[in-house]
Amino acid sequence: MPGLDPRIAKIRERIHQMRRCAIYTRQSRSSDQKLTSSDVQRQFCSEFCRARNWIIREDRYDDVSESSETLDRPALQRLMAALEDRRIDAVVVYRLDRLTRRLKDFAHLLEHFERNEVELVVVTDPDFTTARASQSLLTNLAISVAEFEQEMTRERMAEARSTLKRRGRRIAGVVPYG
Repeated sequence: MPGLDPRIAKIRERIHQMRRCAIYTRQSRSSDQKLTSSDVQRQFCSEFCRARNWIIREDRYDDVSESSETLDRPALQRLMAALEDRRIDAVVVYRLDRLTRRLKDFAHLLEHFERNEVELVVVTDPDFTTARASQSLLTNLAISVAEFEQEMTRERMAEARSTLKRRGRRIAGVVPYG
């Protein structure tokens, strides 16, 4: 606006830059340790947001003992509902594979983010964006590699169980009493 006081313009610009962000964390297995993987992820994400003067929502979106196999995770579902209420400008994750390891699910999440005008921010890749075609290709490749790693882990575990079974060893759980 012509004639706008430069101090007011600067305040408006600063308010525009202040994003309301939600931090999403996920860890596959629960832990008895005092400092969990989710805590560490949250700490890195919080530091990232504070360095940019972003407003961190107090709601915690932490999925503990949740697999990346499905999007049906309690914290992720609460996050998606908050996006639809337009209470969040950016979703911050430590690494992309904490959100999902499946290309199909990632495409679904991105569509949901775009529809609600929410930016996805990845702490380990601050230049991450899906706006450029080359970055979109690299993102799809990263998710495909994560999905491949998950399948390889599944195959190795199945092979190990099969070997134990052939050797007559118990493969899971506590031996039943009685």
